[in-house]
Parts: sequence; C-alpha cells; structure tokens
Amino acid sequence: MKKTPKILIVDDDRHVQMAITIALINEGYEVYHANDGKQGLKVLHEKEPELIFLDLKMPVMDGYEFLKVVQVKHDSPFALVVLTGHDEDLAIKRCYEMGIDFFLKKPFSMAEICGLARRCIELKRLERERARLLAELQDSRNQLEQRVNERTFELSEAVASLEEEIREHHSTSKKLERETIALQESNIALQVLLKRRDQEKAQYDMELIGKIEKLIRPYLDKLKGSKLNASQKNILNLVEQNLNAIGSPYLYSQLSLFIKLTAKEIQVSNLIKQGMGTKEIASVLDISTRTVETHRFQIRKKIGLQGRKTNLRQELLKTY
Repeated sequence: MKKTPKILIVDDDRHVQMAITIALINEGYEVYHANDGKQGLKVLHEKEPELIFLDLKMPVMDGYEFLKVVQVKHDSPFALVVLTGHDEDLAIKRCYEMGIDFFLKKPFSMAEICGLARRCIELKRLERERARLLAELQDSRNQLEQRVNERTFELSEAVASLEEEIREHHSTSKKLERETIALQESNIALQVLLKRRDQEKAQYDMELIGKIEKLIRPYLDKLKGSKLNASQKNILNLVEQNLNAIGSPYLYSQLSLFIKLTAKEIQVSNLIKQGMGTKEIASVLDISTRTVETHRFQIRKKIGLQGRKTNLRQELLKTY
C-alpha cells in the first residue's frame, strides 16, 4: 500500500501556512508546520517529510541557516522548494547553490503549490527508486562477478585435472601401444615356433609312417602270404592293428596325398586349401597361371576328381 506523502511547511506567515495546508490536505497529503527554521529542523527529524516548503525570511533561524544545517544534496530523502517574496537574482542563485530543487516567488496560486508538490514528490520517489534499482543492480553485478570468479576457478581446476588425465591417458596409451607391439611380436614368434613344431611333428609322423610302410609293411604282407597257423595269424593281426594305431587316419591320408603328388603340386594344394585363387598362387610361387591350371588338373586327377564337379578346395580340406 502506498504511503501518504508527508509535507513540511516552514513559514512564519500563518495565513500562508493555512492556505497551503488546506490546499495540500485536499490533495490527500499529510501536512506539518513550523514557524521558523529551528522548529522546522525538529519536525524534519521527527516526521521525515518527502517535501519541504521553506520561507527565507523568518525569526530565530531563517531559511539560509536552515539550508546550511540540512545540507541538501541530490540524494537527500526530501525535495525542497523555497517560497519568498524577494526576487533578487543573488538570493535565487545562492539558494540553488545550497541545493534546493525549486524557487517559487510570492504571490503564488494554490494550483502552483499543488502541482509543484506533486511533481517534486514524484521526482523524489523516482530518484529513490532509481537509487534502489542501481543498488540492486550493483549487488547483482557483485554476486555475478563472484559466481563468475568461483566458476572460473572451478573450470580452471577442472581443466587442470582434465589435462593431467589426458597426459596420464596419453602415457598409458603409449605404454599399452608398446606392450601391444611387444605382444604382437611375441605372438608372431610363437606362431612361427608352433608352425615349425607342427611341421616338424608332421614330418616326424610321416617319416615314421613311411618307415612303417617301407620297412615293416612289406614283411607283414609276406608273412600274410606264408603258411601260418591260427595262433600266428592272430599275433600277426594284432601287430598290424597296433601299427595302424600308431598312425592316425589323418596322417595316412596326408601320406597318401604326398606319395601321389609332386613337390610343386603339394605347394599348390596347400595354397588352394588356404583359399587362394589361380592368380594369387601364380604370384606366390612365381609361375604362370597356365602352369597353376596344369597343376590343379593333375591334383584333381590324382585324388580322383577328374570329370567331377566337386570343389577342389573343399575336397582337400575334407579329405587331406
């Protein structure tokens, strides 16, 4: 709810006091009086009016002395209008220098008084509102600046932490990269060793089976064709079964393939099993595609696929 504006009249002329008081009360203002400057100071401190009408010529304390005491400034909580019958330029200049808002010469109409009162109070309230908004704005700026500083500090800390994490991640990545390379090299070496072991094992197994076939099998066949009694035949069968158990069907199939194929045909068959085409095989073995086709034909012929539409690679993978 809006406060009723308070107005103080400091004038020793009772008729002027009453005329102004009646006019202002009719406009809805709350009006107080003082007969001289000293009384005016007392009422000013007690009632805190928003507007003061001040006469210059008064007993005890005149208007100039009153102005010296109150020291009117632009941010004073009240507006001040001087009422006087004197129109000397020096007096007007002196009053404005002492901070008054308006200078009204006598005689004046009540309409001038009421209009000036309304205008002065509106301006003073606007000044207070402006000062309040400026203070709030400054407070908001201070708070915003504080939040910005705090946020900037937090961001700086976060950036520093992130940079440290990036450095650590980069170091870890480099370490992992080196370990990965070392592991890959170890895997390659291990694969080479395993392949060599498999090759040596296969070679040993094939040599073993080859020796069985060349050194033992012929004698077993001769024994089978000789006159043996039942007990001897049983022993011979057991020996043959045990020899067959030494070499797996896979090794026998490999051996049978290697016995049938030439060295170059064995190379071509291994590359076919790896999924290589004619051009790739020719490039790897440094031979012509026509020569590769000839080897393919011979391989099909030797493993019994001649004239059949069976896929050579599938047959090699399945049987050999």
